[in-house]
Amino acid sequence: MKLLLHTSPKNLSLPQGLPLYFFPAFLALPQRPHSLLFEARTDNHAPVYFACTLHEKTATSLAKSPFGSFWSQEALTSTLFDQLLNELYEKLLSLGASILRISQPPDFYSGFVPPEWLEAAGFDVDTCEINQHMVLSLPATLHKMEKRKIHSIQAKGAVCRCAGKDELPVIHDFIAECRQHQGLTINISRENFLLQLTTFPDFHDVWVMEQNQELMAVCVTLMVTPDIAYTYLPATRQTFKKDSPMAGLLHTMSIHYQARGVQYLDLGLSSIQGIKQEGLFTFKQRMGALSKNRLTYFKTLR
Repeated sequence: MKLLLHTSPKNLSLPQGLPLYFFPAFLALPQRPHSLLFEARTDNHAPVYFACTLHEKTATSLAKSPFGSFWSQEALTSTLFDQLLNELYEKLLSLGASILRISQPPDFYSGFVPPEWLEAAGFDVDTCEINQHMVLSLPATLHKMEKRKIHSIQAKGAVCRCAGKDELPVIHDFIAECRQHQGLTINISRENFLLQLTTFPDFHDVWVMEQNQELMAVCVTLMVTPDIAYTYLPATRQTFKKDSPMAGLLHTMSIHYQARGVQYLDLGLSSIQGIKQEGLFTFKQRMGALSKNRLTYFKTLR
């Protein structure tokens, strides 16, 4: 096995299905400094990819992204995986890392090594989060309460659409304002938000719900793979909370992506440090979401 660290991967040929988080141009965005892309090659197996961010002696796969871990187009054998880990440990130690943290995706993401292999290799579980997703190939299972809210908001003239490039600064300001009302801050600057969405316009949609041209709610989607759209930065204006415009947004998004042949709508975490966010979890569940664990592992390198 040959483990390559791509230091100038601009012309790297990427396999079909590789998650966007592993794309060299995505790793090179300013909010992901010190990001590394490894490619393991063997004679009889498709390449294996691993990305991480190195900061203060900790290699994290993958910082500023929901998950990282090891991905390949072909199923990996445990023997090859053990070889890969040993070479990776040596590389990371030579770069000054002493701890390796890996966020494993939920199991509806294909191409990743099973979490049991990490545990067998001596990784310990750091956190177990609750991730929720919608299976778009299944019939919609909206709770009757959410159905009523969607019909009510539509009757009031609310409209759902995708925002244009010129609206992105306003969208970021709206999200930041909504977060501020919750006592939170948005975790991406306006400059980096604009850069990411304009660098990868074909991978993002910015969904808005508005009434009389006033923004009610916003949600951004990212096509992580051709089969999975990930939702993030959801925001609802405080004065419209009772109307639940986010229910209308998610319902419209699910119909849109289902028509495009997307298999899953990943709604992200509904927990903080493993503690369930009851209200958020219940809302997603009423929208028809299922739940899976999202595990983060760590190991001290020797």
